[in-house]
Amino acid sequence: SGCMLSGINVQETGSRSADNIGGVYYRPVQIYINNAWRTVSSV
Repeated sequence: SGCMLSGINVQETGSRSADNIGGVYYRPVQIYINNAWRTVSSV
């Protein structure tokens, strides 16, 4: 999709569960080569 997992926002809820994950962020992984934006497929 041209995006990678760049970070997870973890919120302290006092419990050890998946409920403390406040958000997941994705960002495009692209590099500029030869006057064109290329999507990086492997990181």
